[in-house]
Amino acid sequence: MLTPKQSMFVKEYLIDLNATQACIRCGYSSNTAKEQGCRLLTNANIKEAIQKGMDKRANKTEITAEWILNGIKDVINNSTQENSKLKGYELLGKHLKLFTEKQEVISDTTLTVNFNIPRPKEE
Repeated sequence: MLTPKQSMFVKEYLIDLNATQACIRCGYSSNTAKEQGCRLLTNANIKEAIQKGMDKRANKTEITAEWILNGIKDVINNSTQENSKLKGYELLGKHLKLFTEKQEVISDTTLTVNFNIPRPKEE
């Protein structure tokens, strides 16, 4: 169960997904809004309410991940502009997490490994 101020935070957060600005619009001090926003986003009930709000919006607009991915594929397949195609590939690559930094946790130490995919040699 959410307090009235938490409910207002969820409503405001769903506007622009900016926790700091949502806190300010809810009446939190602008000096502490960033910290309050971070704290509120860790609350399990608030996370659940935000997810429900996002799901409701997705259903209302009929925008799904599948719809977006199909739209990107259509741009790649039908565009004659290389920049549009490259942007489409970039977005699909990000979706598949091809460009994210990989981390492997060993014991109490975090080891960061960057995977750089070499370009094919031009002949």
